[in-house]
Amino acid sequence: RILITRPEPGASRTAARLTAAGFDAVVLPLAKIVPLAFEMPIGKFDALIVTSAQALKSGDFAPFSNLPVFAVGETTAKAASNAGFENINVAGGSVATIIELVKSLMPSGARMLYVCGKVRRAELEVELNAAGFALEAVETYDAQPIVYGEEAIVSCASGSKFDAVVLMSLQAAELFDGLRNNKTLGSLAKDALIVCFSQRIADGMDAKVAVTAEPTEDSLLELLAKHFPA
Repeated sequence: RILITRPEPGASRTAARLTAAGFDAVVLPLAKIVPLAFEMPIGKFDALIVTSAQALKSGDFAPFSNLPVFAVGETTAKAASNAGFENINVAGGSVATIIELVKSLMPSGARMLYVCGKVRRAELEVELNAAGFALEAVETYDAQPIVYGEEAIVSCASGSKFDAVVLMSLQAAELFDGLRNNKTLGSLAKDALIVCFSQRIADGMDAKVAVTAEPTEDSLLELLAKHFPA
């Protein structure tokens, strides 16, 4: 049994892939996606950076569709394509790889539009600004924690222990850690393998952990198949 903690609609998509692979996937989103009202900055930009497919699902990006896009991975690149962008540069799935990609392809001093969520790591902005790029962040969505009562957790868990818990973000890790004292979830996930999408997430966990090779569903499936062979 695998507990999926990411927000919807991603949680159900991940669960469907795990179910198709033979796992018993249980969905308990620890946060919900809330679109934010925002205004696009004025002026000329040289490129757009996006580290989350969700960031492109609110607003009209047609005025920027001629810009080159730097996408953190394939899923985000697909979202950029769906939003009308054609010149898309795909990084290797992590913040570190998108930073290096931008540095290798864009001149220092370039003005970059960073379309992002309210909850995010500061690393990308700090490093690119330090390298001489001018980043302007536009927050298009927020990931707000969901508070569950005991009855809701009991209903979701169905009384069976989890073999693994999937944590795709630092926020998910923090929220899950806050549920460790919950009577039901704390007991059912006590001995579960904590599957993290980065070493940064794993470093903060006081539990048995495993880190996916890449922050993708494909890598998640490979890791789970390794730890729980049919």
